[in-house]
Amino acid sequence: GSLSMDLRERFVAGLTAHEAEDWTAAARAFADAGWVGTPLEDYARLFQADSMLKQGDVVAARALAAQAAGGQPESALTPSALVWAAAVLSGAGDPGGAVAVLQRVLARLGDVPDAGRVRYALGEALLAAGDQKEAARVFAAGPSQLLANSGSAPIDTAPSSTAPGSIIKVTWLFIHS
Repeated sequence: GSLSMDLRERFVAGLTAHEAEDWTAAARAFADAGWVGTPLEDYARLFQADSMLKQGDVVAARALAAQAAGGQPESALTPSALVWAAAVLSGAGDPGGAVAVLQRVLARLGDVPDAGRVRYALGEALLAAGDQKEAARVFAAGPSQLLANSGSAPIDTAPSSTAPGSIIKVTWLFIHS
């Protein structure tokens, strides 16, 4: 479905607040019930989750990130956005939830070059969850598979991840199409 000009402008306002690190304004913009049923619903939840985490509300961040990543029948989020959702979950104290999201992403991606970045994030999430044995197995896949994304650095799974920048660009293009 397409978005009205009003919704597009409101999403851009939320993105602008998020980029400016105005977490309160961003959380408010993305909490708007107007996102329900739109193609950007899961993205709005994810930006809201990240904004709540940055404000220190880990309970809300965890719930929102889980909702964004667990849409029915499947989240509308791209694999990169799902990796970001996993980082928010981990940052909000739910590394097990992060592991589940990343395992779903890998199952959906299959063996494509970008899967190495997801495997790396999965290994980090497993370590955060305290599963050193499984993390070692994931990391044992080898650096060539873990970093198999045209020589790019792995995705940072820390809450300060730069993933939102690329997500902002994608959503900006979507709402202006």
